[in-house]
Amino acid sequence: MRLNCKPVMRTTDLPLPIVLILAVSIAVVSWLAWRFYHQVPPRRAFVASRDSDIGAWEANISSGNLTLAQAVLEEVCDAFLFKPTDAWRLRPDDKLRSIYGAAYPSKLGLPDAMEYEILFDALHRKFSVTKRQLRNLWASEPTLGDLVAICVGVAERSNTSE
Repeated sequence: MRLNCKPVMRTTDLPLPIVLILAVSIAVVSWLAWRFYHQVPPRRAFVASRDSDIGAWEANISSGNLTLAQAVLEEVCDAFLFKPTDAWRLRPDDKLRSIYGAAYPSKLGLPDAMEYEILFDALHRKFSVTKRQLRNLWASEPTLGDLVAICVGVAERSNTSE
């Protein structure tokens, strides 16, 4: 017994206008996906345009504390969702609120405290900065230089007490 089935439509049977519309649609979607994938996220635009500047940090802290400074800057990068390789692109005079504003532009201009909470929790856990020091720091308009200086101070005090 043999079944007589009609063959399914092949792509060569499609009318030319439909083939052209499909080809153009695929090309447009591919181009949009490529553009989206290769754009710099707004939060990284703050640091992406900068060159790495370890010299700015060497001028502000002793060379023995550069490793500690890098660790603190990597925590800042982690809190604000920058890449860890962006750490040395941050500068001692960068204010935390400016970094936040550039990373997360807000229509209301009011910050979400999550990034600060993540950062301050990491400074407390990893570098033994007290919550009181963090509150005092927050009362001013802290710069990254201020954060690193507090962590260096805590590390030096713990090294002299041992």
